[in-house]
Amino acid sequence: MNEPVLGKKEYLHGWGYKEITWSAFLKLLKAAQKAADTIGFPVFLVGSALHKRVPRDIDISIIVPLKEYEKLFGKIPNNKNDYGKYLGTVFNKSFTSIEDLHFCIDYDLDIKVCPDIWWPEKPKLQLAAPSKDGESNGKNI
Repeated sequence: MNEPVLGKKEYLHGWGYKEITWSAFLKLLKAAQKAADTIGFPVFLVGSALHKRVPRDIDISIIVPLKEYEKLFGKIPNNKNDYGKYLGTVFNKSFTSIEDLHFCIDYDLDIKVCPDIWWPEKPKLQLAAPSKDGESNGKNI
């Protein structure tokens, strides 16, 4: 259970490398399930962790259908200069719903709540889906 399954490359100055063991990965799965049940949408492993032995970081995305996403967070801005403020709002509104996912393991995870149009054909691995009794479809945000 303590064999590494994922690792992160070293940051500058030699700090930041840490392997994720199976036991840590199981904790991540448990937190992903809780987040999926709380927020009401599936949780995915995305990015370089899907194809690199030692990825740059571990990306986790809660992917929400566009219509639901804009109901929860407002219309996605057309102007790229407005994205920072908009994504800050998304983070602030969704944080308490997925808080356990942020702190489930002692590791730097990059967690995002994003619309499905950002992941149409990109690879993704589902970590958790809302259970029937936990499905909220964003009502807990």
